[in-house]
Amino acid sequence: MSMSPSAPPPPSRANAATAGRSLTHALAAVAHELNSELALVVGYAQMLVDDSRFQDNEVHSQLNEIVAAGRRASERAAQLHALPAQCGFVSRISGHPDVLETMEQANVAVLAPTTQAAHVLVVEDDTMTATLLSQSLQHVGYQVTVVGTASTAARAMESAAFDAVLLDLGLPDSDGFQLLDLWHGRYSTPIVVLSATSDVAARLQAFQRGAEDFLVKPVHLPEMHARLKARIRHGSPVSGRRVAWADVLLDLDGRRAWVAGGACPLTPHEFNVLAWLVEHAGQIISRSELAARALPVDGDRTERTVDSHIAHLRAKLGPVGAAHVMTVRGQGYRFEAQLGRRSARTP
Repeated sequence: MSMSPSAPPPPSRANAATAGRSLTHALAAVAHELNSELALVVGYAQMLVDDSRFQDNEVHSQLNEIVAAGRRASERAAQLHALPAQCGFVSRISGHPDVLETMEQANVAVLAPTTQAAHVLVVEDDTMTATLLSQSLQHVGYQVTVVGTASTAARAMESAAFDAVLLDLGLPDSDGFQLLDLWHGRYSTPIVVLSATSDVAARLQAFQRGAEDFLVKPVHLPEMHARLKARIRHGSPVSGRRVAWADVLLDLDGRRAWVAGGACPLTPHEFNVLAWLVEHAGQIISRSELAARALPVDGDRTERTVDSHIAHLRAKLGPVGAAHVMTVRGQGYRFEAQLGRRSARTP
């Protein structure tokens, strides 16, 4: 007597709740993207409204209508974000196994916004554009620092560890290319250039000076998010950028140091000087090169200042660690040690 195969058990309430949360996350992700795109549209329309070249009454009226419509749509996107929770969606879908089964067959994915706490430096002098970029990145889970000049960008890179940089080339106090030159070979942070020009020569120049990607304004936000995520993932150290010698451990990416197992507080400039010497171990580095590579462009870059930083470093590293920071009379300094690589874990 043949037996017919038993019917599969109906989806459990636990599975229903999981699927419900998946769709809730999907709606939330859609709402976030809508808000980001709408913010960009509204921002650019508002800039045109404020532009003296677009003061024709009919054009001005149409632009104002775009701004108003975008803001209304943004409010609706916010309502969409809150809708699943307001409707008790997760509990309601549990009572509909047919809906759940359809969702499972369609392989509904969790599309929650990015939860990583990667830190992005946005270098953009236009306030409206900077705000739009910042809000868009925050929507998908990034920590964001915004600066509007090359000098403040240089200081920011010296004082904090960033996972990526969005760099506008047209800055008020300097050319963005000069920042690329300053940072190239000094930081491992991936740099994505933003530019109003699609000129091939500008792209090539940016890549030659160390940029890892190039986006033309106005940027498509989902594409920017995807490219940024890829660059951060590609730039993440596999074995960690930590080096050890004597009783010293130096975290080059996290900009931290330990001596004999205890934290060693270095100033941003002291860290830059030490990191440059360590990354060029065995080479004689002149005072002028250390000043150019490790000290801010708008600060005191004299050789005497370099000597002062070296003296402070030696005092903080202690006699064992400092013995490897050697003075080469009449030429500069050399870091001499057999460096050991450490994984990205605290001591």
